Amino acid sequence: HLLFGNKDAKHKLLVFSDPECPFCRDVVPGIMKAAKENPQQIALYYYHLPLLRIHPVSGTLTRIMHVAQSEGKKDMVQKMYTLKINPRETDTKKIIAAVKKQTGYDITEDKIKSDEVTKALEADAKAAGRMMVTGTPTVYVDGKWDKMRNGYKKFIKN
Repeated sequence: HLLFGNKDAKHKLLVFSDPECPFCRDVVPGIMKAAKENPQQIALYYYHLPLLRIHPVSGTLTRIMHVAQSEGKKDMVQKMYTLKINPRETDTKKIIAAVKKQTGYDITEDKIKSDEVTKALEADAKAAGRMMVTGTPTVYVDGKWDKMRNGYKKFIKN
């Protein structure tokens, strides 16, 4: 689940997020940027937690994000936080077309609907359940819940 930073970094951040969650869109890109720019200080571990009742489009988006990350295209995960799409959209073809148009990332429906992707997202949901995570974004800094979601800022250079 390491997204950005170095696994041996001094500080570990664990984030449960949904790319369509307005609060996530405010917070998570900054966390990603900090981990990218401070890899010796911050290791960012990212878990998908799509809130499907609120924004069903996130189900497909998180599948796309998982595939992109497994292909080493970690910046695609970041780009999903700026994607403009109807949060209620459920048509996979329309979602894939919007992602391609706005990000340039071309992916097939078969790839995102694979058993591997389904199992990975189920594992993320189970991890959230074990940790009693019910909302997004949920952030842990060095094993402690960061209610304000800004604890990482003390590890970066201004």
